[in-house]
Amino acid sequence: HSPNPTKAPWYFMGLQALLLHFPPVFSVFVIPALLTVALVFLPWMDVDAGQGGIWFRSRRGRATALASAGVAIAATVGAVVVDESLRASGATGLVGRGLLPTALVVAACAGYGLFLRAVFRATHTELLQSMFTVVVTAFVVLTAVGVWFRGAGMQLGWWG
Repeated sequence: HSPNPTKAPWYFMGLQALLLHFPPVFSVFVIPALLTVALVFLPWMDVDAGQGGIWFRSRRGRATALASAGVAIAATVGAVVVDESLRASGATGLVGRGLLPTALVVAACAGYGLFLRAVFRATHTELLQSMFTVVVTAFVVLTAVGVWFRGAGMQLGWWG
């Protein structure tokens, strides 16, 4: 008998977690395509003082990256819990489960970028590394949730 649920290998668990929270079109095509395009153009976006590619070079850069990791952990866990309750209540549809959450995530990232500019006075490079830190941390959290906190029927719980 195959286990319930059949889980993807750990390195695809983040993508399987996206399938739980978004429709397949968004979780398999739109979100990975947006992230791939952003990562491809990332080297050309780093324009500060001709030091492209040297990240975390300042104390402020390290502070913004650390703050971004903490925010990403809290926001991802919160989003998983909220989405789990919405999924249990029967919220469905391309707009309610795809377009609207994706727009909210993009708006939250833009708002967080403005927050970093205002509070930390982050440079362009520090802003890019913070957004990159948010995305990587969120993916790691989704992977950890999928590996250790999803049980039978992919229900959220304290089992592994």
